[in-house]
Amino acid sequence: MPVNKKLMAQLFKLDGAVADEHDPFASVIESPSPSFNYTFDNTWGLPDGYGLLIGGEPKGGKSILVSAIIGQIHRDDPEGVVIKYNTEMREKAQVTPAQKKLWGIDPSRYVAYEVNEPALIFDPIEKEVPRLIQEGLKIRAVVIDSVNDIQGRRSMNADSVMVQQIGDEAKTLQDGFRRIKGVLRRNNVSLIMTCQIRAEMDVAEQMRGNKIRLAVPWYVKHSAEYFMLVERLRTKAGRTDLEGNEFVDDSTKVDMSGQNKGEGDENAHKIRVTMKDSSLGRPGRQGVFTLDHDKGIVNKHEEVFLLGVGTHVIDTEKQGQFKWGGRQWTGKVSMLNAIRDEKDVYQGILRDCKLLDLNRRKDDFAKTPDEESPAE
Repeated sequence: MPVNKKLMAQLFKLDGAVADEHDPFASVIESPSPSFNYTFDNTWGLPDGYGLLIGGEPKGGKSILVSAIIGQIHRDDPEGVVIKYNTEMREKAQVTPAQKKLWGIDPSRYVAYEVNEPALIFDPIEKEVPRLIQEGLKIRAVVIDSVNDIQGRRSMNADSVMVQQIGDEAKTLQDGFRRIKGVLRRNNVSLIMTCQIRAEMDVAEQMRGNKIRLAVPWYVKHSAEYFMLVERLRTKAGRTDLEGNEFVDDSTKVDMSGQNKGEGDENAHKIRVTMKDSSLGRPGRQGVFTLDHDKGIVNKHEEVFLLGVGTHVIDTEKQGQFKWGGRQWTGKVSMLNAIRDEKDVYQGILRDCKLLDLNRRKDDFAKTPDEESPAE
């Protein structure tokens, strides 16, 4: 017996009914780093309305990565607005006018608050964000840097730090994120959070190779679709480019011992990002980008080269030869120079790498139950 279409139409009129007439991942938030975007798998970016939790060690690059993402939002979307809650109270020092210029952050479309009281974070997101969007402001993302510095409600009212408030922080965060999750999702506003890491004390997890964990309550993890680990690449590869040049400023070789043995200042280093888990794509992908302390993210052509080789978009079947787009280069340096200097090569290889994942996603979403292979 066929389904009664009129009755089904009544169901779809109820609040919250989900229609599948459009691609939910058609619009995403990216960063300037191609390999960072690659870690999201079949979206190559954070889809509008969904959440990213970034964890890492102190000074590992979390806040810098957030600034890079905000700047990319402003470059990609001339109307995009970002709201940030700097609970660590470092905004004035971390995001100076010079830093905004470096990352491409538009001050007219960016507002940051140095607050860590939960009422000053969750209440405005719940009440003001939807009102402003309804009045025409295009808010693309809300950033909380970091979740760990949001105070618990009971501890704020305690007379002394000696008063223990077991479970206070977890309950406060649970209630706060529960209130804003639906608001952000309905209005297609992405949530970007940072958090600290802790040593993993679970022996079973240690045996699986997990030495650290994201230091947030469970509900915070439920509020994000993507869990990312950010860390400085502390190897020789993290101190040199693909041609073997060290990231050292030779113009400064101060040696206070007077022995003229100064080695110069470090002017850059590499940061590794790992998608530890994901609800919307394949977990485990890694990206590595180069952070220049004065210029931001640089050497992006190296990322494109490694992505092209790793995905076989660049043909390396013959040793020492690199082929793409009907052209051939002899030697890695020659290929790297072409990607760096020729915009069409850079963009073409990156496009081909991206399409491998995006086309796979479209094929998966296009399947109907009748088209899927039967279970063995």
